[in-house]
Amino acid sequence: MSTLDNELSDLMKWSIEHDVSDVLIEEGFNHSIEGLSYQQRIKYFYDYSLTHFIDFIIYKAQLSLGNEVAQSKWCEVYSEYGFVNVRVSYLKSSQSRFLTLRLIQDKVKDVFQDLDVHQTILLHQSLQYSHGLICFIGQAGSGKSTTLRSFLFYLRHKRIIS
Repeated sequence: MSTLDNELSDLMKWSIEHDVSDVLIEEGFNHSIEGLSYQQRIKYFYDYSLTHFIDFIIYKAQLSLGNEVAQSKWCEVYSEYGFVNVRVSYLKSSQSRFLTLRLIQDKVKDVFQDLDVHQTILLHQSLQYSHGLICFIGQAGSGKSTTLRSFLFYLRHKRIIS
């Protein structure tokens, strides 16, 4: 494995250990890497060139460096805990480049244990419908995807189209 492979593997290990669902990498003003863990942002300290790291991740995900249109592809990244499925989303602006790495892990977090009484009643009411639309909205890192995945796991015996 190359040095950049090792750095990406270390980032995946850190993400798993901190229960991070998304890794945000911004080149430009901030030069930072942040992890989104259920309703909080945490910093990942990276001492090397973000430019080379972003180029490497874009290459690994087989995205186009020159394209100024938002792109997204899946790839597998090795970590100490095994392979992790990662959706790499890339956006290039005139001043900086942004990457979002969405980690898809096999485990499903049970977010319903944290619901209050009102939320639990709403959940049980929504489960009674035979058809309809449910929207999950909120800011980045608020738990939309985690909640949706938990919700779909809870309803795994029903026919669902997404």
